Amino acid sequence: MTSTHTNLLRTTDGEHWGQVGTIAEHYGDYAFTSPNNGVYVEKEKIFQTQDSGKTWTPVFACETKAEVDGLARNLRCHLGSVHFPSTNVGYALGETFLGPKAAFVVKTEDGGATWSVVDVMSGESGHDGTLCFVSDTAGFMRVLSGKLFRTTDGGKTWNGVVASAGKSITFAAGRVGWSFAYRKLAYTTDGGEHWSSREFAFPAPVNAFCLPKPDRGYAVGDHGMVYRYRIVPIDYAAKGMIDAPGM
Repeated sequence: MTSTHTNLLRTTDGEHWGQVGTIAEHYGDYAFTSPNNGVYVEKEKIFQTQDSGKTWTPVFACETKAEVDGLARNLRCHLGSVHFPSTNVGYALGETFLGPKAAFVVKTEDGGATWSVVDVMSGESGHDGTLCFVSDTAGFMRVLSGKLFRTTDGGKTWNGVVASAGKSITFAAGRVGWSFAYRKLAYTTDGGEHWSSREFAFPAPVNAFCLPKPDRGYAVGDHGMVYRYRIVPIDYAAKGMIDAPGM
């Protein structure tokens, strides 16, 4: 492999980190399903490791023949987001490369060893988009335009969702989902069938967030901003507290 690689680190306690392998410096995204097995996407290719990143093997090149704008075309894509809802099933999102605009969704059912194109969405771009699945067959896709789509059949078909999602989407317990766009949070409590949004008076835009439990979340931003979401008694008060809906 000719691309420059950088160190891949691992922790088992969140405090101590050690190098276990390497990963391409300019990867689009990566995901591990076990301490040993993982994949990363770089341009049109997907690479797999079975030894914690010590060695990587190219397993897929994103290209297919599809009808776009009424014409059958040979299309190639660049991949940028990957998500595994389970050990065996995973998805990756991409965009057409040197061709008419379209979003690609590719899928694996064997832990990343083999992949296939399951959908090409004409007129949308997967660039800077994201995927998040709550089961092997149900998930969400945000495309470059900001539109949010939902699938219940493993990515074969997608339907639009009324929501203003950010670049990242995460779910806790499969029902409660968050997506921040600057200071605005889009959230769902029914597995993504319905979404609400609310803007918060954070002192800085949200750069990253996590939702480890349905009633516990964290949002971070520039200048050391860290906020924790939790359920508190109605008469509870604390310095810098911001009211939030029960989610």
